[in-house]
Amino acid sequence: MNTPTDQVPPGWTNEPARLRGLFYPGSGESQMARSYGLTDFNPLLFNTPDTGEMGYILQSGEEFYWGDLMIDYIFLITKPKTLEEFCIRLPRREIKV
Repeated sequence: MNTPTDQVPPGWTNEPARLRGLFYPGSGESQMARSYGLTDFNPLLFNTPDTGEMGYILQSGEEFYWGDLMIDYIFLITKPKTLEEFCIRLPRREIKV
């Protein structure tokens, strides 16, 4: 599933080249996702450079995951459960992991 461009929250991007540049087969990021048991995942969003953050959002099955390249952790997002609601709440930091 791709994030519709009009739903991408401020400070985030769904630019395919940026996402593919991180999560290609055999990359450290892909290996880390697999180490968390995510075998079939899709990168949806990545923080834009101007934020100074290195966060990303993955989807695996019906679940969403929040990761960060600086801390090498991936967290299951427990609320919200839909991509549309997630994109609304993300800028307000109303995400539960």
